[in-house]
Amino acid sequence: MDDLALRHLCQWAAAAAPDAVPADVLARIGAVAADTIACALGAAQDAELCAWTRDSDPDIFTGACTVLGKGQARASPGIAARHNAVAANWLQLDEGHHRLMCHAGIYCVPAALAECEAADLGLGQFLHAVALGYEMTCRLAAAWTFGAAPVHPHSLWSTLGATATLGLLRALDGDTLHQALLHAASFAAPRPFAIVADGGLAANLWVGKGVEQAFACTARADGGLPAPAQALARLGEMLGVQTDAAACTDDLGGAWAVRLNYFKVLPCAGQSHAALEALLRIREDLLAQGCEVFDAGVRIDAEVHAFAVGMAQRDVRTSLAARFSIPHLLAVAWLHGRTDADALGAAFLRDARVARLREAIRLRPLRPALPPPHHRAARVTVTLGDGRSGQAQCLSPLGSQAKPLDSADIARKCLALASGRHTTLLRALLDLPGGGKYLGAIGIRSLLR
Repeated sequence: MDDLALRHLCQWAAAAAPDAVPADVLARIGAVAADTIACALGAAQDAELCAWTRDSDPDIFTGACTVLGKGQARASPGIAARHNAVAANWLQLDEGHHRLMCHAGIYCVPAALAECEAADLGLGQFLHAVALGYEMTCRLAAAWTFGAAPVHPHSLWSTLGATATLGLLRALDGDTLHQALLHAASFAAPRPFAIVADGGLAANLWVGKGVEQAFACTARADGGLPAPAQALARLGEMLGVQTDAAACTDDLGGAWAVRLNYFKVLPCAGQSHAALEALLRIREDLLAQGCEVFDAGVRIDAEVHAFAVGMAQRDVRTSLAARFSIPHLLAVAWLHGRTDADALGAAFLRDARVARLREAIRLRPLRPALPPPHHRAARVTVTLGDGRSGQAQCLSPLGSQAKPLDSADIARKCLALASGRHTTLLRALLDLPGGGKYLGAIGIRSLLR
């Protein structure tokens, strides 16, 4: 059943004409692409990122594809896509999906960007392939339900999403695209989500490795090499997932997953955003009353949704651990009033006051649990040493389904992260003055220059 559903999905995508993707979906995909590229640009000089990718630096001077944020560095398509995917993921600022454990943008966009630059393909081809690759990735993610120990989506879906996108750019027919995805399934290396929450920085490299492997998977299928017929089913059996084949095929061309994506303004796990917003509101109110927020006896109680209760790490040693530790994020925001990428990354890992305050922060489940779109709501109570207190609730943080970023918000985010780099491409994707996402004949290569 899984194989039949996958074959059907591939045949639909391979046969989809340019006008099969609705205008609103293309516009949304343009914003996803701009966001992904901007996130990579914003992270490119991060000290930890540079340290963790230093061993592959020689590879970025031996090709024709742009390595975002690295000046004139060029690499082969697979290496450039790998670097750009890792950078796009590094700050935890990239887009995601309200209903799925899936970040399809950082799988599809870096692969498509490198392929289109290498083959000198146009903006219209880029957007069409990313739209369909994004849809295929999300449908695969929707078809799989994990148990109590979820797999991190980057380690599972990155190769499949990038392969789908590359196969469409290379105009593979449905049967060959199906073979490419079976190859991708045999390359997938699923790893537990808990590694990320524990701060293992190697987790940030998973998406890059998966995207790089997609080039080999696509080439093997295009070259006629057969793939294991049950690769996807065997992968699901190994992980103990329940599958819903209908999620792969129902209402193809009608329901588009990207319509339920989200964009982020805070560089940390989305599960923490509501608590951070509530805390900052309390901080502002208490400061206005003349209270001393650095009071040594401060206690912070955060009521959060069920999944977020487990994000209570207090031994925080890496930027990734910091971005997934709600006690750490709240401590930094309370003591320093900052939520920028530096502050929520490595800047305060060794701050003694932050470490002490982490121990005074308690997480418990918000009761009653709220349904979507308020399913990530939070209530925070701060009690000072003199007994004064403040409380605030955030039902929907900025960027959530109930409070989405508008096009101007997304543009501001992208252009700020880009800091003047590749603005011609970003403006074309965002449809700002001087751009125009429907001018499909414009080449990606020329837009990157």
